[in-house]
Amino acid sequence: MERILQLLGAFNSTDELKSLTEGEPKDAIDGIKANRDLIAHGENVGITYTTIQRYYQNALMVVELIEDQCNS
Repeated sequence: MERILQLLGAFNSTDELKSLTEGEPKDAIDGIKANRDLIAHGENVGITYTTIQRYYQNALMVVELIEDQCNS
């Protein structure tokens, strides 16, 4: 999530996005990245379908927040 905020910070303020994504949305984005890295290195992550669904829903929310911020 930090890298996303850094990239967006190059275009406009990320204070609002940072506050809106604290907690579960940030954890979901960080979890997606961490699991991707483990899978890429051949590790078994033992992730459940329920966790994947929750990650997806939170990631989608973050994308929508980014879109709203870019359009305003």
